[in-house]
Amino acid sequence: MNKEIVDGIDHTECMLIFVTENYVRKVNGWNDQDYCKREFEYGFEFFGRKKIITAAVDEFMLDSRSWKGIMRFNLGSVVPFDLSNIFKASSCELKEGADEVFDRLYEGIVSTISNQESVNEINTVPVPSPLPLRWKDDSCLSQL
Repeated sequence: MNKEIVDGIDHTECMLIFVTENYVRKVNGWNDQDYCKREFEYGFEFFGRKKIITAAVDEFMLDSRSWKGIMRFNLGSVVPFDLSNIFKASSCELKEGADEVFDRLYEGIVSTISNQESVNEINTVPVPSPLPLRWKDDSCLSQL
């Protein structure tokens, strides 16, 4: 597993972190064998702050100043993309807007890779909330 993590980071242009309470707890934990912790530490060493994009899956993770420990120390000034409404959606009427969020996330990745903007500048674009969601295959999130 370690080789796969290192190879993945070594052969990519940026790192996308889906921030959850559990992920922050693992990164900040004392278990040096935890894969999340090791991947974060190696990724941050490899990319630095400018090539790491964060996306908050949990609503209470949207304010990076509330993150604790190593996550806050390294990425506390970054404004994460808001994916919280997508992942808590459970009905078809919330389908409009997910493509827009993922398009913005994709644009953020492309901009980060091309070094056109820093992550901080990209992530300050507010994502409308609550999000109406739309899926190309017309399936509900609850069926994913």
